[in-house]
Amino acid sequence: MNKSIFITVRTGSSRLPNKSILKIMDKYTIEYVINSVKKSKYADKIVLCTTENPEDDILCDIAKNNGIEFYQGSELNKFKRWVGAAEKFDVDFFVTADGDDLFYDAGLADLVFEQFEKDGAEFINGRGLYIDVYGVKTSAMLSVLGSIRPDRATEPFHLENWFDTRQIGHQLYYTQIIKNVPDIYKKKYRMTLDYQEDFDFFKTIIENLDDGFGFIDVLDYIGKNKSVIDINSFRETEWKQNQVKYEKDKGWRFGGNEIKYLQKTLNSGFSAGDDGTMVERLEKLFAKKHHQRYAIGFNSGTSTLHAALNAFGVGDGDEVIIPALTPAMCGYSVWQTGATPVFCDVRDDTFLMDPEDIKRKITNKTKAIMVVHIYGLLCDMETIMDIADLYDLYVLEDCAQCFLAQDDSGKVAGTFGDIGSWSFENSKHLSCGDGGIVTTDDDGFATSMRQFGGVGFKNLTANSGKVRISRDKFQDPNWERHTVMAYNYRMPELCGAVALAQTERINEFCDKRIEVGNAYLKVIRDSESDLLIPQRVPKNYIHSYYTFGALFNGEKYDIEWQTFRKKYMEFGGDGIYAAWKTQNQEPCFRDNGIGWGDVPIAESLQKNLMQFTTNQMDSSEIETQVDAFRKTLEYFNK
Repeated sequence: MNKSIFITVRTGSSRLPNKSILKIMDKYTIEYVINSVKKSKYADKIVLCTTENPEDDILCDIAKNNGIEFYQGSELNKFKRWVGAAEKFDVDFFVTADGDDLFYDAGLADLVFEQFEKDGAEFINGRGLYIDVYGVKTSAMLSVLGSIRPDRATEPFHLENWFDTRQIGHQLYYTQIIKNVPDIYKKKYRMTLDYQEDFDFFKTIIENLDDGFGFIDVLDYIGKNKSVIDINSFRETEWKQNQVKYEKDKGWRFGGNEIKYLQKTLNSGFSAGDDGTMVERLEKLFAKKHHQRYAIGFNSGTSTLHAALNAFGVGDGDEVIIPALTPAMCGYSVWQTGATPVFCDVRDDTFLMDPEDIKRKITNKTKAIMVVHIYGLLCDMETIMDIADLYDLYVLEDCAQCFLAQDDSGKVAGTFGDIGSWSFENSKHLSCGDGGIVTTDDDGFATSMRQFGGVGFKNLTANSGKVRISRDKFQDPNWERHTVMAYNYRMPELCGAVALAQTERINEFCDKRIEVGNAYLKVIRDSESDLLIPQRVPKNYIHSYYTFGALFNGEKYDIEWQTFRKKYMEFGGDGIYAAWKTQNQEPCFRDNGIGWGDVPIAESLQKNLMQFTTNQMDSSEIETQVDAFRKTLEYFNK
């Protein structure tokens, strides 16, 4: 397999004209990059990738004089340049190097090569360090290229956006973050050539180092001459301010294909395109994401539960076991079928359904268990499924708060039971205003749910939500349309358009929430305080942090729940959410005698649980909330 490092460079720059051919110590700036790249142990070839603009011919001459290859391609699309270079030189995998990075270190590129050989990733993301490096498999780049508009092939639309958040055809690429990065590469100073101040920074350092210096020498010099970082430090501050503004301007979470798909839907008059309706495309992608045969869109997460229970045949005289510590919509859906909700207690450390209490609540009327994964953490599904198998019960997983969470086997929420259900309400990991979706591998369940939510049209099947199979038949006065009593729970196309765009980015959303949740967790651990006791995460489980849930231990220190919340908000926190009243305590169930089951642990926990938000999408928002969290704990720990 041929491996290469591609140096991406051109002379054109609005901020610092001809920056790549400015001279320091009788060398062009680009030559410092070339000399560093040459130190790679694994690159079979070094290729300078520049443009067909005649002004960039000088860069080709520099490449020849330095004994490396060059390629001239698209002036607008640097990604197309990479593909052209890969095809010309028969490159299978390449690592990128920017002509802006004068202190490029080939050791970082070699880490990417090593990771590629070991793990076989198609894309390795090394952005965010002193030196941005990407590792790309050429075959994957070829597929991605077709989706990238020329105007989005340069900054700020970085390559990771296309591999991490886009679906190309029917394949999602195997992407990784660069691993095992030494601390020396973690960014502290500005080391990118964009402005005159950056040039002055590089020039000062290079003039004080011996020929053949390396990245370690640069860091050592800065460590001994700290004032040198002041030369361009204000540019880094300026960049961060602009980045925050950019993130806020683009919208905190609707920065993908939402507008594009909405416009396409409106322009088509809600008709299907060559690749199907937006809802159909959403269903296919969501099913693929969860390795399920079928996915069916609904207008809410509540209607999905109703449809799922109906598919199980739940009705009058049946009982469905549900957790007491969960929103009332779960109980509503059981009541809507005519069955009785049976309230199950929870564990005092995970706040999730207690399998032992499930067993205690099973009667000869029990038909199903509705498992609810709250706050982003999976229930003990292995044990629950064993119970369901023993007593021949159906299992419905409510994953409204638990997108892409995993147990210790790597299995994902919503794929253990007979049916998985998700909500797309605005607070959820994935949002389209409101909506929901179910997944299943069972033909019968899928067909039942499709028809139940689709007004009972007989032509609806597990795979298809199309009402009309023939225009002539549909307009025949004798044509029978509806075969079952049903509801209009169908997902609107506009919601489907937004949900599709959001599903393309669901990994990004989950990763961001996990980042925030882990930041809260670190604050608690560093504080060595037991004022907040976080939700216990079983070993090797992945928590997707819909919220950060914790038990408030204020009684021990004579601190009231609301006092803590008010102080948190004074420090800049955006509020703390209380747990819902247990379902047996909600008036709609309690006062109408609906349901049964003692749940002492759930009732005790509910009064003291706190939920901290995790839906911050840019670094400044995250820092604000985590800082408020830290200050609040410090205040009460005094």
